[in-house]
Amino acid sequence: MDSLLFYNQPLFLHLRRERLIWGTLTDFNLKVGNKRNFSKMYYIGQMAAVEERFTEFNYYYERVKENDTLTDRQKEEIIRGFNKLMKVFGESQLREALRNRHPIFDFLRFQAPWSLFYVAELGRKLMMLGEVPNFERLKTMLMNKDEFDSAEAELEIAVKMKKAGFDIELYPTVNSKESDIKVFLDDEEYFFEITTLQASEEERAARKTFYFLTWPFLSDNRISIMGKIHKTLSIPHIHELQRKIRNKITLAIKEDRCLELAEPRVINYLICPKNKVKEQNNWLRRKGLKASLEGPSWYDRIVEPRRIRKRFQDKCKQLPKDRPGIVVIFTSLLYLGGIESNCETLVDILEETIYANSRLICGIIISYYGCVQPEITKLIQKPQYVFSSKYYPKILRKEETVIIKNRYSKFQIDDNSLFQKIFSPFLLS
Repeated sequence: MDSLLFYNQPLFLHLRRERLIWGTLTDFNLKVGNKRNFSKMYYIGQMAAVEERFTEFNYYYERVKENDTLTDRQKEEIIRGFNKLMKVFGESQLREALRNRHPIFDFLRFQAPWSLFYVAELGRKLMMLGEVPNFERLKTMLMNKDEFDSAEAELEIAVKMKKAGFDIELYPTVNSKESDIKVFLDDEEYFFEITTLQASEEERAARKTFYFLTWPFLSDNRISIMGKIHKTLSIPHIHELQRKIRNKITLAIKEDRCLELAEPRVINYLICPKNKVKEQNNWLRRKGLKASLEGPSWYDRIVEPRRIRKRFQDKCKQLPKDRPGIVVIFTSLLYLGGIESNCETLVDILEETIYANSRLICGIIISYYGCVQPEITKLIQKPQYVFSSKYYPKILRKEETVIIKNRYSKFQIDDNSLFQKIFSPFLLS
């Protein structure tokens, strides 16, 4: 389920990846109670040219200095990160990337504290890898907006290993097979294959339904909309409901009363003037709904892990046959409510695929998503797998990691020594 109470970070990330945008993009400074220019929302093919001022990195320095949601210490930290990003890529390369609407452009324009820290963190991480072999290739991939997501995943693992004190090499080749990262430890070489799992068609369609029927109508502070969208809808059906919602909003304001929009098994909305809190709460109680807007369910508890299983099978083929290998799969929110309560199910679905690949010493799944409420770091160790959960408050990100050990690997690892050394970067902040 999607919920507008979940904060606007997941919305922003989805809009960036799915190429959804508001009709008038004058400012990405989105705050609760300060939503603007949402009168239209549409699926874009070509975007207008970026104004020249938005391609100058100095513009964003000034925006940070003027940002009243940041403390002076936070501003200094962000600017230091910006300086590192500038040092790694250079002003002309960054300007060209921003002109081409690189993902960094979206994070900078958003101007929320977490998005600014995200860009600053990117600069800090890149500086850590400057001396790593083949770093220039990673830089090139990161500057390509079409390769950014996959290159960022490789960057994340490289930084984790570097922070743990390991020597690493990017894009090593063994017997004509190229891996993403090679890690040196105790006279042994470990090869990593890293990949990202993009949203399924079902998820993309459900999220589009949700966003088209929610955010275009939330700029009017005179009304409150609560309710639920029950299923994924076609574009004609969405357009019809948009017209009905606009008409209900106009009438609710004019007559100062709550109005319901209901289609069985499709949508159940209540549109109320802001002063009708009691009526709204009574309606929510009768309907058994939360005080939020919820979207259609897209998640299949079996299909999504099976997509991961297929990816493990494909990526194992890239690993060298005579060297210990590790496959890491990054995915966004994998289970509604998180992985922890579904860990056994996930392991059951994936473990046999991992066992079948003798060159693999383990498979790693990293699930990440926006999270406003602070979370306690957790570590759960089982004979067959390890689970960890970490929270990064500056970028409002929760990261859950599952490491599934391959007890049938031809490269056996002592749990009390090498295993801890190799996998501590995934389990510690």
